[in-house]
Amino acid sequence: SRGLLPRWACAVLAACLALAVLAVGPHAPKADTSSITGDKDLAKQVISLLPDDYRARGIHVSVITAEGARHAGIGTAASGQQYTSTTPMEIGSITKTFTGQLLADAIARGEVKASDPLSTHLPELAGTPAGEATLEELASHRSGIPGVPSQDLTRFVLRGDILGLNPFTDSTDQLIEKTRTTEMGKRGEFAYSNLGISLLGEALRRAAGAESWKSYASERLFAPLGMEHTTLTADQSEIPDGAIHGVQANGRRGQSLSGPGSNPAGAGVWSTPEDMTRYAQAVLTGTVDPSIPLLYPEAADLLPEQQPMDKAFVSVQVDWDAAANRARMAATPSEGQLVLPQEWRTNMEIWDVELVRRQLGSDGQWGAETVVPPLPGRASLRERLADATPPDISVIVSEE
Repeated sequence: SRGLLPRWACAVLAACLALAVLAVGPHAPKADTSSITGDKDLAKQVISLLPDDYRARGIHVSVITAEGARHAGIGTAASGQQYTSTTPMEIGSITKTFTGQLLADAIARGEVKASDPLSTHLPELAGTPAGEATLEELASHRSGIPGVPSQDLTRFVLRGDILGLNPFTDSTDQLIEKTRTTEMGKRGEFAYSNLGISLLGEALRRAAGAESWKSYASERLFAPLGMEHTTLTADQSEIPDGAIHGVQANGRRGQSLSGPGSNPAGAGVWSTPEDMTRYAQAVLTGTVDPSIPLLYPEAADLLPEQQPMDKAFVSVQVDWDAAANRARMAATPSEGQLVLPQEWRTNMEIWDVELVRRQLGSDGQWGAETVVPPLPGRASLRERLADATPPDISVIVSEE
């Protein structure tokens, strides 16, 4: 009848009612400041800085330096859990820094160039505006690719902002297909883009020949840094045990983000404060090999303007048959002296390789030697040295 509203009006009214119900729902309580884990002094300092109108059930803070870390948890989750340094939590868009690190690593390996058009590695986007964007533009959010596919903007608002549901449900193939016809922004201008970083991650995965983004990130970043409790999830069922779930501003629990297509941008990525400490310390203590900007000029713009001066040393410990070598020396005297023949080196067995470094401090003094952990992109040096024959060692070191 004429008294009924048209369907579109009913849909709008339903959405507004849903929004109203959520808005007037219970609000997230303030954290119980009597429930503290870890460093109590740090917790007290954090509590003193909280504004009166903050809303959060719990807070975890880590103060990380190259030498160590302090952790403090405040409050309890709706499940009764406390926030500790080993509690799995969603890290969201911090993940984008992982993708940026992996881009730099891929450039150093010669797998990609920062100036590569996206379509070089995702040929499905050839002939499209998105395909013309470079990997560097994707990493710096200057590609013109929107935050989410323009076709999905309404769905994202409804699912994510109103209903509290996970909006990142597309597979990688679906994201690529939607990117072909998405409305582009202005290339060269900064515009934060989850879609752009997701496409960058897929491009890097393909360039490396990896089976999946999960295996790629694990092999090149998580495993070398010992981030054993950092996981990527494809759906809600894969959320790690003991994880603390977030709530919306009105206190209601929303779905956690998940979806393999948007893993590189931060959807469905869980970690612990201890794992993130390992990552942060690797960033704080790691330095870029000065030869990288020379060998790969396109990487120069991705690096900080100043790098700490650094000396690197390689110590190769070997074992050989001293008696046999001495016998060879005695058998081939030179002007009455025992001369070590060249072939002695081929009889040595390499049984340990250690990489160490010293950093130049602000006082002009070199610091103590520290063992270099197998960082992404550099683990190959240790492996190559371990498999080398002694005559090749100096060549390998100079190459690296």
